[in-house]
Amino acid sequence: MPTNVSAVSNDIWHDIASISDIEEVLSLEATCKFFREVVSNKISWLERLRALDQAHAPDLPHHVSVDDLPWKDLRNLVVRAQRRHRNSTGSAPLRPTRETMIRIKTIPHVSVVDMELLPGGALLLVLLNDGDLQCWSVPGGECVWSHRNDARYNTYGMIVCRFAYDMQTNGNVHVLAVTEVRDRRDHERTVAIFQIPPRRKPACRPGTSLLGKLLRRLQISAPLIKYNEFLYNDAPSELERTDESSAVRFAKLSGDVLAVSVGNDLLVSFWTEDRSVLIRGVCNHIL
Repeated sequence: MPTNVSAVSNDIWHDIASISDIEEVLSLEATCKFFREVVSNKISWLERLRALDQAHAPDLPHHVSVDDLPWKDLRNLVVRAQRRHRNSTGSAPLRPTRETMIRIKTIPHVSVVDMELLPGGALLLVLLNDGDLQCWSVPGGECVWSHRNDARYNTYGMIVCRFAYDMQTNGNVHVLAVTEVRDRRDHERTVAIFQIPPRRKPACRPGTSLLGKLLRRLQISAPLIKYNEFLYNDAPSELERTDESSAVRFAKLSGDVLAVSVGNDLLVSFWTEDRSVLIRGVCNHIL
């Protein structure tokens, strides 16, 4: 004798869905309106998201709160994360969803030592071993800014030894650059923070016509960003270079706090308030 699914309480259906495989839940959602409403329980998707392994959890910007996301966004995050995990542990090779080739042109004996893809995937920060920090357009495949060629900042032959970035709630990206003078006789190091505004969306969506393709190409090849003035620039005495053991080991930026490790010491600065504190002999314990 068939049983009416609505005769079973929603709590029981929620419990069944919570212990089911993600693909089974998606199949259940596609059956009828009743089960679609059962599956759309936000609390269940929040629990699934928080239960993900740290290595496979989605990498969200720190200003995005999962509690504020609608259930559909939570579902998409969980589904993508679990499918990536399944594909990475399976026997089939991983297939990229999008592949972009960027040819970073360097001179002989110059190579890339570090790079970071900024949130949104449109800009790539690249640090070369000659101390030049560059920003590349991923869609356009071209360098849109270079620390070495920026006359507003690099007036004394400064080279970048470490960098970090922090995503802001308004979409801007703050980039921290720790620099030093190439001349070993000069002990000065500086800490600078500059801002990258978000990429502006085009006023219209180009079509598939010849004119539309031309407009799309022009939008891709044009520089995507225009840098604002530097937000912060200082030369703390704690960062002075005294010997080879005083090298900068790492740099971090989060909101109005920046941290720079020099040797075994850690400089923490509240850069918006122009206050800083030096903690000695701690870096061996935190690295």
